[in-house]
This record gives sequence, structure tokens and C-alpha cells, in this order.
Amino acid sequence: MTPPFASIVLPLLTRPRVSPAPAPQPVRAPSHVAIAMDGAAADPGQRAHALAELIAGCVDRGIGWLSVEAAGAVELADGVRHGQSDVSITILRPGSTPAPQESRVRTREPRLRVTLCESGGRNELVAAASKLAAAVAAGKLLTAEIDSEMLRLQLPTYTLPPVDLLIRTGGGGTLSGFLLWQAAYAELLFIDTPFAELRRSHLDAALNDYARRKRTFGALPAR
Repeated sequence: MTPPFASIVLPLLTRPRVSPAPAPQPVRAPSHVAIAMDGAAADPGQRAHALAELIAGCVDRGIGWLSVEAAGAVELADGVRHGQSDVSITILRPGSTPAPQESRVRTREPRLRVTLCESGGRNELVAAASKLAAAVAAGKLLTAEIDSEMLRLQLPTYTLPPVDLLIRTGGGGTLSGFLLWQAAYAELLFIDTPFAELRRSHLDAALNDYARRKRTFGALPAR
């Protein structure tokens, strides 16, 4: 069913080349990290710098997807797009169709897909349900044919895979309605650091925390 939405390093001759110590790696890394951004006031340049740090960290860690809840997504994207040649950036606004705004023309797949979301989870779910209801009313669909996959395809975030780790910044204790569908079985991490102050060290700490967890995806733990 078609969704409706819309250093060059030169060898030294006088001494052997020493490889840098590898960065510590967690036992396992999530495929999709999402960040529910706090509402603390911050200079746009600070937010862009924080996002650039997170992008670089995700690329180094082999994470394929990074989704960020962000007001002013266009300005934020413009602040980080320069130099991100292995990254695609997609901006999602209410009612928009997910269309990647590539940071640079490339012939290979990006190493990281970044999605900046301005839309809210509840409204997206209501809109998706309304579309299915309208199709039923028009006789184009039977209620018995509706399943979770069909509903997912009505969401503007339908291209996103399930979230593995969702980080809430700035001391907030809620998910802020962010990616409600994709984050249904995500591991949650609440941190006090505001988004604008995030650095790669914060991402490393979050990934190491994630690596220590045992995911059950909603199932009861074995006794």
C-alpha cells in the first residue's frame, strides 16, 4: 500500500608510525537513537554544535539512525549540514512527507540518517487513524483489513525503524510525545544535561548504559 504522505597521514621515515588508541566500544550499539530535546533556551549555534557532536559520535559508533525532536529544524540542519558528507538529513514537519535533504550529493548510501522532527506523536496517530476511517467510510477498505502495519504506513515517520534508545535531555521526566509509535519498546534514558551542552562523551555514556541492559521488548523477564 502506497503511503499517503505525504588529515592526511604520511608515514614517517625516522620512526615507526603509532596507531592511536581505539575509542572504547560498548558491547553492542543501538541501530536507532532518538533524542527528545528539552525546552531550555539556547543559542542556535550551541544546539547545532551539540548536534554535530552527536552526529560524529553516531558515525564513529556505527549507528545508522539518529532522530531528534527539534523546533526550528531547518535552522538546526543548516548549522550542521556543512562537512557532513556521509550523512543524510531529513526534516519532518506536521503533515509533511519525509524527504531527505542530502547534505551533499553522493553515489553511496549515507552512513547515518538524521531525522529532525517538528511534529508531535499524538496528532500523527490521530491523523493516521482518521485516514483509515475515511477509507472505510468510502468503501475502499474493510475494518478487518486494518492492522498495525497499515496504520504505521499512514504516519509521516513511517520510514523510521523502531527506536532502540531514547534519551530525554535537560532533566525532563517524560517522552514529550516523541515518536510514540517507534519508541514503544525503546530503552529510555533520562539525563540532566541540556541538549545544547551534549558532547560525544554524553553519547558514549548513554551507549555504555544501553549495552548493560537486557532488552525484553515488553515481555516479562524469565524467572
